[in-house]
Amino acid sequence: MIWLTDKVQKMSPRDRKLLKILMVMVLLSAYLFWAAMTWQAMFNAEKLANRKENRIETRVGKLETPKLENGISEKTLNQLSGSIADQEAQLRFLLSDMMPLNTPAPREQLKLEISRLVINHQLTPVGLNTSDDELKMSIEGVAGESLRRHFESRPTLHLRVEGQYLNLINFIDGLNTLSYRTYVTNMTAERHDELSSSLKIQVELKI
Repeated sequence: MIWLTDKVQKMSPRDRKLLKILMVMVLLSAYLFWAAMTWQAMFNAEKLANRKENRIETRVGKLETPKLENGISEKTLNQLSGSIADQEAQLRFLLSDMMPLNTPAPREQLKLEISRLVINHQLTPVGLNTSDDELKMSIEGVAGESLRRHFESRPTLHLRVEGQYLNLINFIDGLNTLSYRTYVTNMTAERHDELSSSLKIQVELKI
């Protein structure tokens, strides 16, 4: 390195000037070559990104921000949400007094209470069975559509008795004394014959 420095110092001013110009040209050429390579890499990357973007747009399509229909305002949406919340609260209130479906003991207890109620009101029991004896999960954490289906899919108790009309009315009034709330969903009654006052009665209870 020292010998190169000595050699440069021994050069004439003109030769040293030419040497500086040559070094600047070499550095400039190296920089331009590096810039060209970098630009080419960036160009290739941009083309690849554009191709990927085109493929994504082709597969997904043009995505647009969802908009509410003109007839639905934020106020209307809030009112609907409030109405749904009120209905859900009413369902939970009704279900809180109805028989639990996640254990068999309450179901057997309710059948026994209904049978006693039939006898206490001078009705003759003929048949008693439920539409669905399958255990179901608790309603804890259940909401919305699942909560509504849980209410609608509750088992139905099919009761067949015989007796007088007034005794039937007293029996229905006595349903309020049961441990769990029940609802009469359907009822039919017909006479044994034209001369008899006794009725053949079928009652469906939502339990």
